[in-house]
Amino acid sequence: MRFQHSISIVLAATLLSWTGAAQAKPARHTGGSSTGSAPQGFLTRVLSVPFRSAGAVVGVALGVPIHVGRSVVADSRSTSSSLENGSLAGAPGPVRSALGTAVGVPVGIVTGAVRGSVEGTGQGLTGGYKRPFSSQSVGL
Repeated sequence: MRFQHSISIVLAATLLSWTGAAQAKPARHTGGSSTGSAPQGFLTRVLSVPFRSAGAVVGVALGVPIHVGRSVVADSRSTSSSLENGSLAGAPGPVRSALGTAVGVPVGIVTGAVRGSVEGTGQGLTGGYKRPFSSQSVGL
């Protein structure tokens, strides 16, 4: 179900971007035949939809775990250090450090998983559509 939903989002964004781009460009008159580069440009865009859609799907599939891993580590470190440096009462030492880590790591896992999932999905969809199968699409 998620796969179908992702593809429909990418296809809807594609159609919206095409209509917005077509309205923003001024009409040009070549004065010649009506079979200019417009049909070829449209055909290229239509044929690139499956490739771009697959790039977005791969970007989400690889980008979400990468972003979750990075976010979990970053959130665990920041929560642990903020607890160790000011939120816990007492003198600095191994007990305070252990308490900060004991609370900070579970909090970082939960918040990092949520934040990484959201950021990875967004990055995978937009980066995977704009530049399919690139390191930008997976967040590297």
